[in-house]
Amino acid sequence: MRYFKILCILAFGILLASCHEISSGTIIDKHIEEPTMVLMPISSGKTTVLVPMKTDRKYFITVKGKSGNKTIEEDFKVSKKDFEHFKIGDNFKTD
Repeated sequence: MRYFKILCILAFGILLASCHEISSGTIIDKHIEEPTMVLMPISSGKTTVLVPMKTDRKYFITVKGKSGNKTIEEDFKVSKKDFEHFKIGDNFKTD
């Protein structure tokens, strides 16, 4: 049974390592995730208090590229400066 668990963990690790990621491609979409308010429960002794917390604005670009023989679309989180710089149809390359 012990060897079966080790084999399963090893197979799972190989499966995760073989996931395809793109490193370059063409920008096909841009979108902004607006800030939201989240109520975070904070324990204070025997009571729980809901504290409002605001999330930051996030900027995403969707890149379409090839990985091996597959065409993949992947979202990348970028800074506001990069979001304003890139246009749809531009080439995008990660470091």
